[in-house]
Amino acid sequence: FQSKLESLCQEDYDPLEKEGGRGLMFMNQLTDEVSYQRLSDERNCLLMRKWC
Repeated sequence: FQSKLESLCQEDYDPLEKEGGRGLMFMNQLTDEVSYQRLSDERNCLLMRKWC
């Protein structure tokens, strides 16, 4: 997750040209912290944190 997010941030990203990845860009731009973790019980945990 983190490597995909970093690669999107490093390249010149035009959201009208590519499919996919738009949600990751929004999450990264609108929050202070984003993390994803696959839990041992086969569940996904997505943390999006915005500090006041």
